[in-house]
Amino acid sequence: MKKVILLGFLISVTGLSTFSKEYPSSKNNNSTSRVDDLKGMTAACQMGSTVTEISLNNVRTWVYTTGLLWSDVGGGAGYEVPKNSQKMSLYSGGIWIGGTDVNGQLKLSAILYNGGRNYWPGPLIMEGDARGTTDIEVCYQYDKHIEITRYQVEAFREWYNKTPDERGIEFEGYSIPNSIINWPAHADASAGYDFYLAPFWDNNDDGFYNPADGDYPFYDLDGILPCGTTRELRRPRLYGDGTLWWVYNDRGGLHQSPNGEPIGMEIRAKAFEFSTNDALNDMSFYNFALINRSTYTLIETYFGVYSDGDLGFAGDDYVGCHVSNGIGYFYNGDAIDGDGQIDAYGANPPAIGFDFFEGPYQDPNGKDDCTSYDDQYNLICNECILNGNINGLNFEDGIVDNERWGMRRFVYYTGGSGNTGDPSSPTDFYNYLRGYWKDNERMRYFGNGHPAGGGTGPVTDFMFPRDTDPCGWGQGGIPMPLWTEETEGNEPADRRFVQSSGPFVLEPGAINDITVGVVWARSYDGGLLASVDKMLQNDQKAQRLFENCFQVVDGPD
Repeated sequence: MKKVILLGFLISVTGLSTFSKEYPSSKNNNSTSRVDDLKGMTAACQMGSTVTEISLNNVRTWVYTTGLLWSDVGGGAGYEVPKNSQKMSLYSGGIWIGGTDVNGQLKLSAILYNGGRNYWPGPLIMEGDARGTTDIEVCYQYDKHIEITRYQVEAFREWYNKTPDERGIEFEGYSIPNSIINWPAHADASAGYDFYLAPFWDNNDDGFYNPADGDYPFYDLDGILPCGTTRELRRPRLYGDGTLWWVYNDRGGLHQSPNGEPIGMEIRAKAFEFSTNDALNDMSFYNFALINRSTYTLIETYFGVYSDGDLGFAGDDYVGCHVSNGIGYFYNGDAIDGDGQIDAYGANPPAIGFDFFEGPYQDPNGKDDCTSYDDQYNLICNECILNGNINGLNFEDGIVDNERWGMRRFVYYTGGSGNTGDPSSPTDFYNYLRGYWKDNERMRYFGNGHPAGGGTGPVTDFMFPRDTDPCGWGQGGIPMPLWTEETEGNEPADRRFVQSSGPFVLEPGAINDITVGVVWARSYDGGLLASVDKMLQNDQKAQRLFENCFQVVDGPD
């Protein structure tokens, strides 16, 4: 088998603008007294300035080299479904990472909106005295997305494999796309960066990317790689009919909003879509390879995906989760979304969900951990329910210590201040990742989840799970009755949530993947949860696609 070597993504440049959505005033906490924090950083990079539109299917949205997702370039919600409808379902999103070092020092990187500075373009140095740092030139060089489509790669390979005479007849006027010629397969190894960056097919097995040798950005066109989620089967590749690839880090400068201590994370990201005539046409997908380039170990580490949902009109939303499927979702708190605004969905509004397909590896324990599912994949409330297998991966598969977390916490909060509002300090972000409110109270069953808001039940890890946690995993094995925002009579509002995985020990050099699918659906009859039920039904297709390494049956061009 030829070598498959890493890299890939998508490009379109637009100037950034300040978001119009309001957050706490802490976003102006631009510390100027932390100059010593620049020690170990070779330069203070400029904030990424590239914004790229993705609109291959019925979803139109935006991706930033700052690590921000979905907000449009004008400062508002930017996840438009259906495309060209002027109706948005999401405002913003991104990755949160937090953990403590052996001295108890919190390290945290997160993003809420455009303007916060926790991420900068480019990779980090992987070896030597400057390990885990970067410099201004590298940040500038990688302030871009790389756009590629599966069709471009298929056409290139077919052209390359033809004789010169055949090319002149069958490919008259063909030229190799710039995205293939300039694919960022390699970084500057002489400066200490990883030589292999974006994934590519090495046609002559010489270790160097060169389209003249038949090398190309690596879509697994022939299905030659095994499909799986273990360390041994991890082979970076591209997915979807169209893919956006970029790389960013959390060590390019001082953190602001929040002003946490950086970790030394390099993140290689992919956003991709499928153009189909079924429910996949209303979905988008995201994969983040998180690499710890630092020299220290983090304990009690959590990775999370943050989402700010503006489901049409932003002020009347509810949230919930499906525990066993690892899904968090937004739905409308009223039967009619908004009051006739052009961006409101009106009657029978949709729901949008986030399937947390895979999270980080669990800490090794020398065992092949047991499962709570029988051979027909029916859930059994046995002694294994507390180990994470309910929505995790690789349990009781015959392999020791390859288990992975799924969605371990589902935490919501409401726009604004207060103990259940927007986070501002690094501790606030870390608390949400761990399932704590800002005042260090644990989230509890019933009410709005806070003891002061009717949270009178046991401590819980999953907010508003409906009836999807029959074994009581979220309460340490205590089954609880149905719980939704609707049953509690909560006031609909501008909701956000975080799906997180952990805790785990993050070792230097560790590579973990987070993969998320965004699933949208709309039911035109039924109650408030009717669109949620349809979204969960559509998600079954997304889950099967993930399990098949995002390989779909070819349709017409």
